[in-house]
Amino acid sequence: MVSIAAADLLNVWERGRAEPPYVRALRLLAAALPDATFESLADWGLGRRDAALLTLREQLFGDRFNAVATCPECEARLEMDFSTADIRVDYATDELPPISHVHDGHVYLVRLRPLTTHDLVEVAADPVQHNLVRRVTLDARRDGAPLPVNELPPDVMAECTRALFECDPQADVQLALTCPECGHRWEALFDITTYLWSEVETWAARTLREVHLLASVYGWTESEILSLSSTRRRAYLQMAAG
Repeated sequence: MVSIAAADLLNVWERGRAEPPYVRALRLLAAALPDATFESLADWGLGRRDAALLTLREQLFGDRFNAVATCPECEARLEMDFSTADIRVDYATDELPPISHVHDGHVYLVRLRPLTTHDLVEVAADPVQHNLVRRVTLDARRDGAPLPVNELPPDVMAECTRALFECDPQADVQLALTCPECGHRWEALFDITTYLWSEVETWAARTLREVHLLASVYGWTESEILSLSSTRRRAYLQMAAG
């Protein structure tokens, strides 16, 4: 993973403003992984994608996270502070552990691959035609004989759906929270894509203000200003502010 230059990160931010979150995530990774294509990244398992986003986030903004949650019982605000290590877990690779399930005396064995960004896009476009389990099933058998996915019993399908998320934990990070006011306990999903993009937006707004100020004072172009290291840019900003 290479360091993303300030100008390149601004380009990703500008382009991503009008795009859905999953595209933003892939564009950020594509900028940091020049040897990977956008399409190949879309075929990564969600856990692998999110693990890479955590690494990119460490590179860009450090390893500490600050977030706020609202208690669903009393609506008190809970401030959270945690590190990348606290939420970095295993992710699925090319295939999930096989699912074995007995139904009406028959033994069903199903092999699945992890969910990818491509899968989510296709299912969102046509949820009836592109059932998640159907898309990610590598092989389905009943008593050892091949079986079409659409012939799996509902309880086997439900077991497959559960496994898709339980067997790729990096794609489903849940924060265990306790309200300091009422003691209520609950779990909240942590979405690295949303969190990281909000930080990129904050960074972009600050960087553009810096460019505007330095260009106004020194007459430099945007590319000249962005080519400065952050340390030198801050020094010039201090001098420009008097």
